[in-house]
Parts: sequence; structure tokens; C-alpha cells
Amino acid sequence: MNQYKLVNENRGEEVLATMKEAAWIYELQIGNSEITKSDVETFEYDMEIIRTQQLISSDNSLNDFLHDDYLNFREAVFCLVGINPNTVIALDRDTMSPDDRAGILVYQTVKESREYRKLSRAPQVGQKDGFISKAEDKVYTKGFIRWAIEKGLFIEVSDNKTIHKIGPEERNYSKKFSKELHKQLTKNNLISGGFDEMWTWLVPQNALTLLADRLSRKFPKECPPGRKEKNLLAYIKNPGKSPLNKTVPSNNGPIIQKIDSVILKLRKNYT
Repeated sequence: MNQYKLVNENRGEEVLATMKEAAWIYELQIGNSEITKSDVETFEYDMEIIRTQQLISSDNSLNDFLHDDYLNFREAVFCLVGINPNTVIALDRDTMSPDDRAGILVYQTVKESREYRKLSRAPQVGQKDGFISKAEDKVYTKGFIRWAIEKGLFIEVSDNKTIHKIGPEERNYSKKFSKELHKQLTKNNLISGGFDEMWTWLVPQNALTLLADRLSRKFPKECPPGRKEKNLLAYIKNPGKSPLNKTVPSNNGPIIQKIDSVILKLRKNYT
């Protein structure tokens, strides 16, 4: 049977960290919103349930669920964000919240993730390549897996080794530099993918051209101007059809801010 794993293997820990921050924010809102002290206490208890489930092999649980004919929507989202999908069942069994509010803030936090947004906009049954039936709360796994791979969220593995682990170009950045680059690009939602795999660029191609320019200007030793595109494409798959050196750099304000933030953090943490 085919086996799969998340491209970003640390995604579950990232989501748990986001939930921890959200719990602190919700606590500040007690008395000033519909959030109650009981809600926050339940949220913290639910996070303990998630941590317990994470101790169980998440990859095994992921593949166990993906071999079902279909998932419910919550199970599918949890698969995408790196939370053991068995957590859905565990939260439903939670008896610590007699007013049936177990999992409310967990799901609210997950709804703010990019994975939830993408899945909620995925094609429905009856549409081309549709695999979601909202009326039945079913996500058909065959289409779901294909879609998640296309979106750079899942990757197929064989004999515990990632298929197509790295790209064809030689990787020339130093390990320290490339790891920090991967970390900052991931934090800014510019890429997805594990460090040892080809990274998936999540914004328009011309932003990748801009990144290559910025890197070569600020780090000419790591990113020589004459090889700036070739070196970068050893790590990031070109998202467009045209050569990167033929693409005009992006002038999109928010994207420029994200890339400048990456460069700033690189200069601070690497040099």
C-alpha cells in the first residue's frame, strides 16, 4: 500500500505552538467577549489530549486514515496540519466539558490555518476532480491524496524514503545558511516542504526572482550573482514555465515586506 507523509514534518508542533499563543489571547478576552474561563480551561485540556495523541506515531495514524475510503472534514484537516487524526475521536469522547464545548477553540484555531483555507476551497463532488461532499461530511481519500500532493502538502514515501527527495541541481549553500533560509521562508509562508526535499514556492514566480536578487546582493559569497538563480533552484522548485532569469522581479508590497523580513533575519542569525 502507498504510504504518505506531510511535506512539513514539523507542522503539528507549529500548530500546537499557535494554539498555545491563542490560549493566552483567549484568556485576555475573558469577560470582554463570548469566551468564558471554562472555554479556556477546556481548550488547555484539549491541547493536552492533542499532545498525548502526538506521542502515538502520527505518520502511522495518518496512513491508517488515508487508507479509508473517506474521512470526515475535521479528520482531513487534522491530517493536513500534522495533528494525529485520532484526536477528532478523542475530543468527541472528552467528558470534561458537559456543555458540549470540547474542541470548540481547537477547531476555531485550526480554521485559521492555510491548510483549512485551501481544503475549504477544494473542488466538490460533481465538479472537476471533486472529492468533497459537504452534505455528507465526507472527504474521499483518493482525490484528497492526489490534491494534497499537487498542493505540496503530502509527499509519497517508499520504504521509509522520500520519493524525489531533492532536485537535480547541486546544493551549494552552507548547511547553516540553507537551514536558516528554509526556516525563515517557512515562517513567512513563502514555501512549504521539509528541509531535505525540494521546497514548494507558495507565491508567484516573480517573487522567487526577487528573492534570488536580494540574496545575491546581501550574501554574495553564498549566492554569487552569476549563479543566483541556479543555486536557489537547487532548493526551490521553479513554480513557473519561464526561466527564472527571464522573469521581472515582483513589485508587490506585501511580498516585498516578507522577503525583506527573511533577509533581515538571515543577516541577524547567520552572519
